[in-house]
Amino acid sequence: MVDSDGVLCVLLPDSPRRDSELAGRLRLRRDLYRISGVERDVRRLVAALGEGEWQDQSYMLMRARSVDIAFPPKDARVAVRNAGPDDLDALFSLQMAYEREELNLKSTRSETALKVQSLLERQIVAIAFRGDEPIGKINTNARGYFYDQIGGFYVKPEYRSMGIGAAVLFYLLYRIKAERRDPVLFVRHENVPAIKVYRRAGFRPAGEYGMSTKGTRRLS
Repeated sequence: MVDSDGVLCVLLPDSPRRDSELAGRLRLRRDLYRISGVERDVRRLVAALGEGEWQDQSYMLMRARSVDIAFPPKDARVAVRNAGPDDLDALFSLQMAYEREELNLKSTRSETALKVQSLLERQIVAIAFRGDEPIGKINTNARGYFYDQIGGFYVKPEYRSMGIGAAVLFYLLYRIKAERRDPVLFVRHENVPAIKVYRRAGFRPAGEYGMSTKGTRRLS
């Protein structure tokens, strides 16, 4: 499935016989810049495309049961709350940093602004403050009947390893549990601090996920 903005979500059959045919069709789309899905499928398709500079990233799929999550006491050092329209500017700056650092996405400012607006309209979005300074955010990326996918988890570098990330995460997990869903998420294997937080919250590995981004788009 290819979105209108050039993002391809792929789930390939076990046999690679028709990979070259699919790659030929995709080469006609000059706007294709990101491929995501089960890791082995993403790697197969990128190999079949065989052109351009694709940057590969791998993620671990993790899942938890809301009923098993033990919520710690609130951290008085940080205020976490639901984000609203008045937080648009604060969320924009945090989302831009998240996309560059965590996803290696070369989004334009207008693309990120549209993303933030969509999140506020359709997802659960939490934002953390230390005094008046916005220092972290987290949100759901997709909402289903039984599961909520968590994404957009970001804390400013100077506030990491202080328990701030855990406070933001558990706030969102509480919201998800209140709606009787279970949380799932994707995390890079090298993001060891985040994996430790997720494991403490009750998340366990459930699969492998891959994403390849074509290095032709530029930040503006």
